[in-house]
Amino acid sequence: MFTYEHWTAIYRRDFIIENGIKYPDIRNAQDNVFLLYANYYAKSISLLANIFYYYRQHSLSTIANKNESYFNSLLQSFNLYVDFINTHIMEKEHYDLYFIHSFERIAFNYKELCKAPELSEYKKEFVKNILIIMSLYKYDSEYLLESFINGFKNGDIHQHLKYSHAYKLSRAITWLPSKIKKIIK
Repeated sequence: MFTYEHWTAIYRRDFIIENGIKYPDIRNAQDNVFLLYANYYAKSISLLANIFYYYRQHSLSTIANKNESYFNSLLQSFNLYVDFINTHIMEKEHYDLYFIHSFERIAFNYKELCKAPELSEYKKEFVKNILIIMSLYKYDSEYLLESFINGFKNGDIHQHLKYSHAYKLSRAITWLPSKIKKIIK
């Protein structure tokens, strides 16, 4: 329930300091990583129905300027997210939920990237980096690669997958991490 915008919450200062929770030094998507840290260390979360915050966007914000740097920072966020869940103890069920959540976010961002014709050459690199990060998934999974392929119901992604041979791996999902690493090399 609490995996998106960091500004939807109020945090106790001592909680943030005691757990060393900081925003990563990246251009965008810092809130995804911050909230992961906060969720992981929180002993309790209270929900209120009141509105205490109003969000305003403007045309010069970093989120409004979706260039290659913007998308690189999203990949950095995805990588930090996966690195954190790979290095912290949690049940596999929670690990999978966090991993799928981070993947869904990056899949959404890929769809945004497809809307930028000036970045069409960058799309292949973006997908390659997604595959590299996904290969860090620490469990065998019968659905991970299939979820990846189905998450991108877009002709462009299927072309990238065919070029990377990842599409052929959809039937060999149990070997996902080692196979994707070989494909990327």
